[in-house]
Amino acid sequence: MNTTMSCDDVPVNVKGVFIEETQGGFAPIVLLEDDEEKIMRIYIGSPEAVSIHMALKSEIPPRPLTHDLFVSLIENIEYEIQKIVISELKGSTYHAKMILENENRSLELDARPSDCIAIAIRAGIPIFVDNKVFTEST
Repeated sequence: MNTTMSCDDVPVNVKGVFIEETQGGFAPIVLLEDDEEKIMRIYIGSPEAVSIHMALKSEIPPRPLTHDLFVSLIENIEYEIQKIVISELKGSTYHAKMILENENRSLELDARPSDCIAIAIRAGIPIFVDNKVFTEST
């Protein structure tokens, strides 16, 4: 199965979750950074911001969060999460793909970048951004 990185994918790391002032008040954002220290920001929801922050700090909640449950489910049905790719920017909305594999099958799931990032941190899997999307967003 082919899980190699496309030449149009930029590997990124999660720099952190922050609160940014907007015209309508304040909004959580996640910052992604490439090897050249270029920063991409994505506005996310508050629950996802908390989940990402907890994963970055290796905090374990008393009961599993949705993202913890998802990782556990994938492991228990004998799939592996190979990578996530933030693949498109439509208007002001980012789209992502989560690539899953087992011995017989490869799946590509459409997902929100914030959910993919929260899951990727927990599962220790790489995060990529389509090169065109990254260039337009930095």
